[in-house]
Amino acid sequence: MTPLANAIPSTDNENNERVSDKLSQLQAVQFLRDEAEKKPSDSSQTSEAGGEAKLSPIQYGLNPKQLKEVYPELVYEDEDGNISINYVEMVPLLVQSINELSQELAELKGTSSKKAKKKAEATAVNETASEVDLVRMDQNKPNPFSESTVITLNIPKNTQKANIFIYDMSGKQVKAIPVSERGETNITVYASDLTAGMYIYTLVVDGKVVVTRKMIVSEA
Repeated sequence: MTPLANAIPSTDNENNERVSDKLSQLQAVQFLRDEAEKKPSDSSQTSEAGGEAKLSPIQYGLNPKQLKEVYPELVYEDEDGNISINYVEMVPLLVQSINELSQELAELKGTSSKKAKKKAEATAVNETASEVDLVRMDQNKPNPFSESTVITLNIPKNTQKANIFIYDMSGKQVKAIPVSERGETNITVYASDLTAGMYIYTLVVDGKVVVTRKMIVSEA
C-alpha cells in the first residue's frame, strides 16, 4: 500500500474535470443478493439476541459499466468473468465530490444574491415554481448525534422514486430509506439503527445520485 505521505494527488483538476461531474454520470442499481451472502459467516452478522441476522434479498450498488467508463481502476473482473467494485477506494472520491459541491454552493451564494433579487421582483410566480421543483437534501441536524437526527429535503412532485441510502466507511450499504412524501419533507434517522461511527448518505432520485453528505453517530 502506498504511504499517504507519498500519495500522488488526483489529476482530474488538471483536465478541468471535477470528481462530482464524473460521479453525476453514475446511477444506483438494484439487484438480488447472492444466496451465499445471505448466510451469516461470523458472529458480526448475528443479532443482539443471538439469532441470525436476516439480510434483505434486495441490495443496491453502482452500475459497473458506467463506473468503468469514468474510473476503470475501481472495477475488477476475475478469470471467471465476475465483476466487482472497490467501494472502499470510492470513499475519498465521495469526500472530494462533497467538497467540490460545497465550494460551488458557497460561490453561488456569494455571487447570485443580486440576480436572485431582480428575478424575484420580475417573475415572482416562476421563482416560486422553480423552488418547488428543486431537488434538495440538507445536512442532517444534529450532527454528530447519539439518539436521532433529522434530514430535511425537497422532492419535486413529478418524482417517481426517491431513496436515501446510508453507507458505512467501507462502502457497504447499511440502510435504505424510501422517501414517499413530495415537496418539503424530512426523514428521521435513529442512532439505534446504526453503530457509532461515520457514515455517508446519498439521495437518489429516479435512479440518479443527486446529493451525498456525511453523518456521525456518537456513543450514547
